[in-house]
This record gives sequence, C-alpha cells and structure tokens, in this order.
Amino acid sequence: MVTPMRIAIASLIADAASVRAAERLVRSLRWFGGAAAVAPMAFVAMPTVEGEARAALAGDGVAVHVAGIDWRPRMAEVVAGVAADLVLLLASDCLVLQEPTPVLAPGELQV
Repeated sequence: MVTPMRIAIASLIADAASVRAAERLVRSLRWFGGAAAVAPMAFVAMPTVEGEARAALAGDGVAVHVAGIDWRPRMAEVVAGVAADLVLLLASDCLVLQEPTPVLAPGELQV
C-alpha cells in the first residue's frame, strides 16, 4: 500500500484573506490534485486561527496548527512536527488549474 503524500500549507499571516486563500488552494488541490487530492493537509499559521476560519478549514479536512508569535524558529518546528512531505508557502492567493502532482516534489519547499 502506498502512503499518501502529506501536505502542509504555511502562512505567516492568518487573517481572513489568507485563510480564504488557503481554502481556495486546498479546494483546488482536492479538485485537480491527483495524488494531492487525497493527501492529508495541514494549515500552519503564525497567529491563532479561530471561529469560522478554523471551522471552514476543518470542513475541508485540513488540520490547523499555530506557530505562535515568534514565528521564525517556531514555524519551522511546527511544520516539521506535521511531518509533511511537501510544504507550500502561501504568500498570495493561488489556484491550481491542472493536476499538479508532476511538479510537486516531496521534500521540497514550494512557494
């Protein structure tokens, strides 16, 4: 049995706009994702993600992890603790428009 790829989406900001961007990324990966469509996903953010934003991500099957205020060392620790095969650094809004698995290289940081 093949173990599915584990994906972490990391964002330094977890405001409403970045959470919506993460939701769109997750949904597009699920829609077009090939192997990524069934991958366990985690959203790692610097500040706390609460309320509707956390519920929306959970509804998409995404585990939410918080790195806290001092993000530089802590973000790396939290991402490492998720044990992701692939880390997507969310710097702006993005959508996946085709099956991305051929360009998603496990062990790499994708920006």
